[in-house]
Amino acid sequence: MTDNFYRKLEDKFRGSRELIKSRQEIYLPFILPLKNIYPEAKAVDVGCGRGEWLELLGENGFDAQGIDLDDKMLAACRELNLTVTQGDAIAFLKAIPENSLTLVSGFHIAEHLPFEVLKELVFEAHRALKPAGLLILETPNPENLTVGTSQFYLDPTHEKPIPPELLAFIPEYYEFKRIKTLRLQERTHLNEIQSISLDDVFQGVSPDYGIVAQKDGPEEILEFNTPSFSGEYGISLGEITKQFDINLKKRFFLNEIENDGKATKNGNPATELNVAHQKWYKVFEDLSSDMSIIRNNLSTAQADNEKLHASVKHLKWVEEKLAQSEDFVHELEDKINTRESYIDHKETEWHYQKMEFQNEIFELHELNQHFDQEIKNVYSSKSWKVSAPLRQMGVVKNSIKKPIKSIFSIPKNIIKWVVFSIISLVRKSVFLNGLTIGLIKKVPALDNRLRQMVRNRLADNSFLDLEDSVNLSASARRVFVDLKTQIEQSQKEKG
Repeated sequence: MTDNFYRKLEDKFRGSRELIKSRQEIYLPFILPLKNIYPEAKAVDVGCGRGEWLELLGENGFDAQGIDLDDKMLAACRELNLTVTQGDAIAFLKAIPENSLTLVSGFHIAEHLPFEVLKELVFEAHRALKPAGLLILETPNPENLTVGTSQFYLDPTHEKPIPPELLAFIPEYYEFKRIKTLRLQERTHLNEIQSISLDDVFQGVSPDYGIVAQKDGPEEILEFNTPSFSGEYGISLGEITKQFDINLKKRFFLNEIENDGKATKNGNPATELNVAHQKWYKVFEDLSSDMSIIRNNLSTAQADNEKLHASVKHLKWVEEKLAQSEDFVHELEDKINTRESYIDHKETEWHYQKMEFQNEIFELHELNQHFDQEIKNVYSSKSWKVSAPLRQMGVVKNSIKKPIKSIFSIPKNIIKWVVFSIISLVRKSVFLNGLTIGLIKKVPALDNRLRQMVRNRLADNSFLDLEDSVNLSASARRVFVDLKTQIEQSQKEKG
């Protein structure tokens, strides 16, 4: 349903949020121990409706999410900022990874589902639950004759009533470890055998019941839930009919005694049998009362014993975990102490290295100051002042060194060509020729070197090919051609 009809129907016949939450608190002893095992406590409530159970789970530290088809019902959840999704419950469960949930629950959803879909819901819940995880399903109890024959059909979306034994068998079939049936909301006075009436037989049986199924898991985890699974909850149709039968027989017997008493007052002698009947009834009434008290005390004692047994096991488990934690803490402390010792050692090394660096820096600073002083002494000395002209000559030398190097970097064949060109020009001028010869003769070494160069070039004629290998200007080429012509003529004359 997508309109408000179903929400209005539930508000009228199901009860207020506060009432439903108070009734659902009966499941807390089952689920709270698992929160200590799985602190993330992820839970999914299918068919979450108005979200009473989601709210209760959140109040107890569970990370709960609800799923429901009816968006109008989910509006109440969103008003409380509960995490809900509109959609199909089976598809939602199938999308959840295996062994990831602590709890799967469904309150008054089983009776809305076709039986095959209900089986699939239980199967998917078993797959998604962690080891020792819980499945809770609550539904109307057809053992209550009024519910099974009338009130169940107030909801037009109900499929059919589900007997408690059938609903409990489904998780058993899908290999849940243990299943507990909780009959709920029965009339409170039914524990007193004297007050059972025919109306109680028809309407007093628990109108709802729930099954809590636990997936198999480690024994130490399962033990935490043993007290809850050992308890007895509610009253069945068989139990109430037995109590009604006993109460009916008691009333019949009382009527006989009352009639015997009236007969005695009317002058009929009281027989020993009537007196015995009165005494027997008194004893029977006392015994019935005592048995009721003993039964209640025995049930309470048994539950307390189971709780004590589970508490002892839980205490042992806690002690083991505490011992393991203490060992871990000691190991961690040893590692911390070792690390602190290492850090102290390294800090000491770094301190000494820092001191050495500071000493070296100080020594370098002192040495630098010493060199500065030595330089100042040199600059202020007489020898530095006297050698100033020499240093200036060095500057001049360095200034002409590069041009000289650039001259000597000219190719040798060009230099030689220039030399011979100059010689040719000098020979054509009588004045230059005489002046040059006079100067050369004054330097015998130069005269000999020039004469040797001429003899060598005349011998191999290599300089005659210079025209083709050097890019010459027009005037230089004319000089070269004239020089070449004279040399060739001179060689022919000698030849």
